[in-house]
Amino acid sequence: MNGGDSTNEELVHWLGFAAVARDWNCLTFEGSGQWSVLQRYPEKFMWPDYEVPMKAVVDYLVRLTLRT
Repeated sequence: MNGGDSTNEELVHWLGFAAVARDWNCLTFEGSGQWSVLQRYPEKFMWPDYEVPMKAVVDYLVRLTLRT
């Protein structure tokens, strides 16, 4: 997850390519109130309880891990 003032594209260049080069898995996402979401859905704002979307991402990763 990137900060509210950065983008996934920055994160991929900063960490993603290095992770892939080391055979690590890498997942990036942007939640409500972050740049690409606001471009598509301007009515979405940064949630004060950001643990809600974070829980969804962690749950998704756990499901992926349990499948392998």
